[in-house]
Amino acid sequence: NHLFISSGLRYDLLLEKESESYLRELCRRHVSGRLKVAPEHVDPSVLELMGKPSFEVYEKFEKRFQRINEELGKKQFLVNYFVSAHPGSGLDEALSLALYLVKRRMNPEQVQDFIPLPMTAAACMYHTGRHPLTGRKVRVSRDPEERRMQRALLQHAQPQNRTLVLEALR
Repeated sequence: NHLFISSGLRYDLLLEKESESYLRELCRRHVSGRLKVAPEHVDPSVLELMGKPSFEVYEKFEKRFQRINEELGKKQFLVNYFVSAHPGSGLDEALSLALYLVKRRMNPEQVQDFIPLPMTAAACMYHTGRHPLTGRKVRVSRDPEERRMQRALLQHAQPQNRTLVLEALR
């Protein structure tokens, strides 16, 4: 009787006026209360390296999702998925994301440490330290301690991350 979306969806494709009825139907019948989306980061330079749209696109989708659910009389929420230590992201970029999360009172459950998958541009950047299309240098976080600190900043509310967060802030 019920078919729910259990994995994420491309929120950036649901912003055109023509997609309004699709998103409304999705919210009405196919969201079980929580919809997973992957803004992945807030830093413009990191998002560009990821091949993702600007964060404003996510915020626009979030407002549309909330408005539609209010109109439908439903209490449904977005589950946001973020990535730590992607090429281009250092402690400064992770801190910028963490500050955004604090400001929005968000404590993400879904954080993945970047893992270079073969045959992807991100893996090429990770291994060479350069963008595969432009040749420009890209900052890459390979140090395990720095990678742990980036993740801890994103999950700052978890008590076990306190020491790493304080170290990252120093």
